[in-house]
Amino acid sequence: MNLDYFIASLPMLLPGHPPGITLEAFRAACAEQLAGRLAAAVQALLDDTDCDHPFVRAWNAHETRLRNAVARRRAARLKQDPQRWLRPDDAGDLRVEHGVAAAFELPDPLQRERALARLRWQAVEALQGIQPLTPEVLLAYAVKLRLLARWTLLDDALGRQRLEALLSAQPSPRP
Repeated sequence: MNLDYFIASLPMLLPGHPPGITLEAFRAACAEQLAGRLAAAVQALLDDTDCDHPFVRAWNAHETRLRNAVARRRAARLKQDPQRWLRPDDAGDLRVEHGVAAAFELPDPLQRERALARLRWQAVEALQGIQPLTPEVLLAYAVKLRLLARWTLLDDALGRQRLEALLSAQPSPRP
């Protein structure tokens, strides 16, 4: 199948909405339709691994900047030195720093995680560019699908159920 047709056949992904395709189905379709460097790049993005593709390197660099900014914020809250949690980074990005700072101002951890996910979504859209039906669009699709799959796990009711299960599994304190 032609790459243009393959990309056009994929369901649209919208932030905050469940994806119309599972990670497994997308992975299988890519394995069937793609080959070579593009297939390896898609797999690296789906598996969160390294790859020598420029898009994957750019995405991983953004993730490192974002995770470093989060580590600095968390360390500041604990009044600790963040150095042991930081990874080598090419340069800071003020948009990432400001976005993470704004996310950490939110009182609810779920809201904070969603704000960080929006930062990731915006970054991957910038990486994909404005041209439709390019390899970058497909690579951005892989990242967006991973983000949406994670978003579906960030459910308030499910989180409360898990917390209740953890609390009920702990032995009660002795008097």
